[in-house]
Amino acid sequence: MLYKLIIFLMICLLGQSLVIIEKSQHKSNLENKSAKRSFFLSAQPWYDENSNTINAHGGGIICVDGQYYWYGEHKLPDCSEKEGADGGVHCYCSTDLYNWKDCGLVLSVDYKNPNSDIAKGCILERPKVVFNEKTKQYIMYFKLYLPRMGYEIGYVGVAVSSTPSGPFKYSHKFLGAGSDKGSGDFCMFKDEDGSVYHMTVRKPDKAFCIG
Repeated sequence: MLYKLIIFLMICLLGQSLVIIEKSQHKSNLENKSAKRSFFLSAQPWYDENSNTINAHGGGIICVDGQYYWYGEHKLPDCSEKEGADGGVHCYCSTDLYNWKDCGLVLSVDYKNPNSDIAKGCILERPKVVFNEKTKQYIMYFKLYLPRMGYEIGYVGVAVSSTPSGPFKYSHKFLGAGSDKGSGDFCMFKDEDGSVYHMTVRKPDKAFCIG
């Protein structure tokens, strides 16, 4: 009985020591923004390899030849959603999903043409990218609300690039889910035969649709 008690206490002490070491390593990595990461931390800023906070909200990730590409909404600094915080789509790449290299803004809102679908003031969210084997192009889909039009009609915006790291060029928009009000949040699924499915919430009745 005494032997088992000693073993139990040794295990408890070892576990406590490992927790202290782990917390120390986490603290060290938090203080050093450029340190290589080998773990995820919740509720903490996530920095890229340049020690800048990752700016890729509502993102999607694809893998190309062992390299991961993370596409997300680029939020403009010191700008609220009501003031038009969407600046386009930002991309980061990684080989391990922990440490991310900044690939830059791969699709920018159009600051020059106020009549553009993606002019400043549009709402551009939740980008997803798939590869089209027939055209050899990377196709980006994103939720799009036109400038000054509010949330009543939700389009799916489309942009294309010859490389996963961009830049992407805006192509067109369409209404999804067979509704004249369009669709809302969505995901894209690419099957083994190359078929791509748009899975989304239909507006205005919020029915789940696949197209």
